Amino acid sequence: MVRGTTASDVRRAPGRPPGGGLDLSVDDLLAAAEASIERDGPDLTMVDLAAASAITKPSLYRAIGGRDALVAGLARRFGDRVNETVAAALTADDDPETQIRTIFRSYMRTVERSRNIFLFISGDSMGHDRIEQALDIAGISAVPLALTLRRAGASPADARAWSYAIVGAAQFTTFRWLRDGAPSADEVADQLSDLLWSGIDAAARRRRHHEEEEPHVQ
Repeated sequence: MVRGTTASDVRRAPGRPPGGGLDLSVDDLLAAAEASIERDGPDLTMVDLAAASAITKPSLYRAIGGRDALVAGLARRFGDRVNETVAAALTADDDPETQIRTIFRSYMRTVERSRNIFLFISGDSMGHDRIEQALDIAGISAVPLALTLRRAGASPADARAWSYAIVGAAQFTTFRWLRDGAPSADEVADQLSDLLWSGIDAAARRRRHHEEEEPHVQ
């Protein structure tokens, strides 16, 4: 996502868009989309966003790049908020299990505060390149989670596989939680943390067992 750049710099020649609309930055348009989604729900259309931003629909498409780009931009902003919440909550003295629990609690609390944004970015079709785009979006959370798993003792291969697996599991668990409304966000986060930590602990014990069984090579 381009920060601090006007939509005209990114998508069109300098000047005001056709129809006399305002020359808004990409960040301005994404912020307007967030405000509209939070206020009116996750069924925002490009027509709705154009109206909320006081620009024409063609100008909006030139600025944002289409609905797929809108979803990706909002997902990155959502991921940034999750990561900022994690960074503010983590301390250097936390043990790996506590760090994992903090990551999940930060994620669930962000979803709780931005329910409609989560539903919009998670439920929207992403077009022909949806797999690559979905992986990019998942990586916003999976990459820092993998680093925490590595610090907890997971191998690089295990950390990569587990991080994407748990992001996918967390997404569907969150859908269920949003539908049912119970238990609390922190309780769901703790359930996910316990599940992941049990896997890390089991993998560590299995690895130690294999190392003990391997013959020592002089």
